Amino acid sequence: MRFTKVAIPVASFVVFVATSYVEGAFVSGAQHHSAACRGISLADKCVVPGEHSSMVKGSTLQLSNDENSEQAKMSSVEDTKSKVSQFGTWNPLRLAVLKLGFTELRFTSPLNYEKRSGSYNCANCGTVLFDSVGKYNSGTGWPSFWRTAEGNVSLVREWDGRMECTCENCGGHLGHVFPDGPRRSEVSALDLEPIPESDVKVGSAENSSSRLPRYCMNGASLRFEPRE
Repeated sequence: MRFTKVAIPVASFVVFVATSYVEGAFVSGAQHHSAACRGISLADKCVVPGEHSSMVKGSTLQLSNDENSEQAKMSSVEDTKSKVSQFGTWNPLRLAVLKLGFTELRFTSPLNYEKRSGSYNCANCGTVLFDSVGKYNSGTGWPSFWRTAEGNVSLVREWDGRMECTCENCGGHLGHVFPDGPRRSEVSALDLEPIPESDVKVGSAENSSSRLPRYCMNGASLRFEPRE
């Protein structure tokens, strides 16, 4: 009798613990199973691991929200890279010059030594800014021009009195313009005629000894496109 009184509570306790364990395992498994089934449409069957694979034949699995979001990000990056390959740049030096107004070191730009015929375009948006016709060797260490190509260079007076040159289209920083360019007598008269009206006026057009402007540009802000 005494054994029976002790055995019944112990058996009840064992049953309770076993039931709790089974329920906990079932809930845990259900939660895991539910998490594994996220992103699958309600019309499809979510197969519990271990069940026959034939149950999922013909069902269409959909990507989860996280996967869709990741795919969208990757697609956006690819689109951006595609645009940058045509216009824009990832180059840190170009970005520092165009966006932050930094000045590159003297004699570091390959454009100082470019002798081919062609155009010099904005490295950010591709706008034609200068032409090889207006390029000359100023000896300063930066690519220099005495005229713009199509008047696409805007001028902004800075706090120290210098005239900053920016791209008319995107506003990227290019460099500065100074009044100490080549003399008019040193430039072909044919090249002097088509100077854009928006260019800086220096000296007198009637005086052949007067100087033209010097557009002192950062080579990092330009892309050279050879003329075919």
